[in-house]
Amino acid sequence: MPKCFIMQFSELQLELKCNRKFGIDTYFYSLKNARLLFSNIIPIQNQETKDEKPITETRGLILKNASNEIILSSFSRDNTIRSSYIEKTQSVWDKPDELQLSGISFFCGDRFTDGNMCHTTLDHLIRAWQCQECKITVDQFIFYESTWPWAKKIINNMLPNSKVIYIKELQCIHFEQLLFCANSFGGPGNTFAKSGMLGLSLKHPACLANRRFLKKLRRLTFKLTEQLDEIMPKKIFISRKSPARRFANQDELEKAIESYSYNILYLEEISIQTQMKAFQSADIIIGLHGAGMTNIIGCKNRTKVVEIFGERGTSSYADIAVSLGLEYIHLRVADQKNYSKADIDRLVCFLKNLEKQ
Repeated sequence: MPKCFIMQFSELQLELKCNRKFGIDTYFYSLKNARLLFSNIIPIQNQETKDEKPITETRGLILKNASNEIILSSFSRDNTIRSSYIEKTQSVWDKPDELQLSGISFFCGDRFTDGNMCHTTLDHLIRAWQCQECKITVDQFIFYESTWPWAKKIINNMLPNSKVIYIKELQCIHFEQLLFCANSFGGPGNTFAKSGMLGLSLKHPACLANRRFLKKLRRLTFKLTEQLDEIMPKKIFISRKSPARRFANQDELEKAIESYSYNILYLEEISIQTQMKAFQSADIIIGLHGAGMTNIIGCKNRTKVVEIFGERGTSSYADIAVSLGLEYIHLRVADQKNYSKADIDRLVCFLKNLEKQ
């Protein structure tokens, strides 16, 4: 059983669960009569830094107490947009609470509010699982309504005996008692540092990369795709048509990879079930760093996973691969003189060596 320590921070009650199964201390906070509001994308004029261009992709998360005071907040950008964001959403706070939830609610979200597979399964769902592993009794788990339909299916299968509520953006929710993981409010626009609270960091994605959780998730993906009888290629390259994280010479990169008998897959064009089946069936996967790599949770042991990086990226998918017994390779192919382009010669050299293994 995890040890539990109770400490007081203003109106927030801290429950510290020291659970060695996670390899880290797990911090949970509790707030009675809490009010919560989140948004996906709101255009904000950065008045504090006097930027000429408005920030057009600002996600936000604000928690208030019974006195309507902001206790915690977290944003997709740094804290300089805090006052503008609060002003932009004030009209929502002034309305009567649209939803009132009794009992104990466990909030699984964070500042990544768009609900895609990566954020939901690797960051949000694991908090609910962690809550259960720590033997914390709650009445309902709270996720975002923006969660993708397939991700909701995974949530409902992972939490079969629990009540799950999906809250809407820009809807003020009142909770009789709200529990949440400390890292839910971590990130660049958080207010933990000023409050003196513990556990403010937020590693994304795969905030824990816990092996038992990932293996359970892997078993579930096999269960949800067992009815698919499509024949899948053994060597695949995960590309993308959207401009995000796409190299300027992406077409040239794809031709080089195709010449080594890889099938090019654009995940945005195929169903989630087919994506998972493709990853489950492949022996070698090469993919651009990004949310599409979430599908490696379904790979069989010792699958080769090559993650291509441009200028930057996180180590999260490497952590997942190691936890699941995959053969992970980190590959940087960005041209040193122009990070927007891939160094095709370096890529071809790598592919030649990979073929010899």
